[in-house]
Amino acid sequence: MNAHLNLFRHYSASEDQQVLENNLTRALALCLQHDTLFLYSLLGTIVGEEELRRHLDLTDNQERLEIDVQQSVRDLGPYAAIYAVAITGASLNAATYETVRAWRNESPITDLTIRYKDVLVLVEVKRTGEDCLAQLKGQVEAYQEAQGEDHAATVQAKALSWAQVVRLATNTRNLHQLTGHASPYTTDFVQYIQYHYPHWDEVLPFRSIPFERAGAINESALYKRLHYIQQQAFGDKLKWYNSRVAMPINVKWASEVITNLRLHDGKPYIVASVWPANTKQQGWPIFSKSLAWVNTTELTVDGQVYGVEVEEYIKFSHFNRYLFEIPVYNDFMSRSAFDKYAGKWNRDSWPELEALLDQDTKKEWRRLEPAWKKHFVDTDRNYAAVALGFAVSVYLPYSEFQQLDTSTENWQPVAQKLEAVTRALVEMIDGPTNA
Repeated sequence: MNAHLNLFRHYSASEDQQVLENNLTRALALCLQHDTLFLYSLLGTIVGEEELRRHLDLTDNQERLEIDVQQSVRDLGPYAAIYAVAITGASLNAATYETVRAWRNESPITDLTIRYKDVLVLVEVKRTGEDCLAQLKGQVEAYQEAQGEDHAATVQAKALSWAQVVRLATNTRNLHQLTGHASPYTTDFVQYIQYHYPHWDEVLPFRSIPFERAGAINESALYKRLHYIQQQAFGDKLKWYNSRVAMPINVKWASEVITNLRLHDGKPYIVASVWPANTKQQGWPIFSKSLAWVNTTELTVDGQVYGVEVEEYIKFSHFNRYLFEIPVYNDFMSRSAFDKYAGKWNRDSWPELEALLDQDTKKEWRRLEPAWKKHFVDTDRNYAAVALGFAVSVYLPYSEFQQLDTSTENWQPVAQKLEAVTRALVEMIDGPTNA
C-alpha cells in the first residue's frame, strides 16, 4: 500500500514528537468513532465487559456516545462514573493514582474524552512511559470542582500501554479482514503505529502461536517473537542484517549464533546454529586442536538432550562476501586439509585448486562446478577466498518453547534457554576447561 494514502500520514507531516503525539490521539479518536468493534474492545478493557454490557442493555434510541479531543474538563457535563485512563508507552501502576499528588494547571485540557450514558472516560495520552497519573488526577479534580458538591462521581483509574491498544486494534483489523469488511481507519491506524512506533506492536508468546498455519511455517509471528526475546536479552549487542538476526558469541572461531525455524522429520524445531572456522582466521583455533567434536550427534543442555547436526563444507567468498560452498564428507577435514586449502587463491592458481579438489573429492565437487564458473571463472574477479568451515545445529523442539513462553512480558525463560544452548555449544567445541 502507498504510504501517502494512509489516513494518518501525509506529505507535509511533521516529525516533531509533540505533533506526532497529537496526531496519535487524533488517529485513535477517529478509529473509535468509525470502528465500533474497536470501540467496544477498548471500552470493554477500560470499564470491564460486564459493566459495558449492563450499560448497553439499558440504552434507548435517543442516547448517543460522544468522542472528542482537547476538551476543557470544566466544560463537560455531569456524569456519575469517571474512568481516568493513562495510555502510555509503558504500563503504569494505576494503583498509585490514589496516593499520587495531583498536578494542576489553569486550563486543564484532556487529550481524549469518551462520553456515554452516565459514564465519562478521561484519557491522557503519552507516547513515552512518562507517569502522567498526577496530571490525570489534576484533571479529574478540576472536573469535580466544576460540577460542584451536588454532583459527586465515582472515580476509577486505569493504565494501558500502547502495546495493549495496538493489540486490540490489530485483532480488530484482522477480524475485519477475515470477514471481508476491512476498516480503512483501523487498518491505517495499525500501519501508522508500525511505522512510527514499531516497538509498540505487541508480540504473542510462543504458546499462542501455532508453528504451522495452512500447511506452511508461521514465519512472521514466530520470528517476530523470537527476535523480540533476543532484543530484550542482548540489547545493542544483537546484530541485525538483511538476511539474519545474530546473537553474539565471544570465541575466536565464530562470531554469531543464528536461530531458524525448521521442520525436521515432520516435527517443528527452533534450530540454533553456529559456524566454526567460517573464515581462515577463525579456522586456526579450530584446526589447531582435536576435531573429535564433529562426530557429536547429541548435546545435553540443563539436563535435556537435543539432537545435533554437524555439516562440513569448503566455502568460497570474495571481499568477505559469501558466494557458494561445496559440502565435503568422509573425513575430509583435517589440519593438513586446512593448510592445503584455506586462504587466498589468485586466478592464475585456480587450475591447481581445481586439480586438488578433483583428487580429494574424487571429482564430486564438479556437481557444483556451474556455481564455481558463475561466481569466479566467468567473472572479472581475480581471487577466491577459501575457508574450511562447519555448520553446527542444535534442534530444540518447538513444544518446549511453548511450555517456556506463556506470556508476552515473561521472555526470560526462552532467553535463558538460548544462552544455555550457546554455552553448551562452546563447551562442546572448546572443551569444558575453556568454556
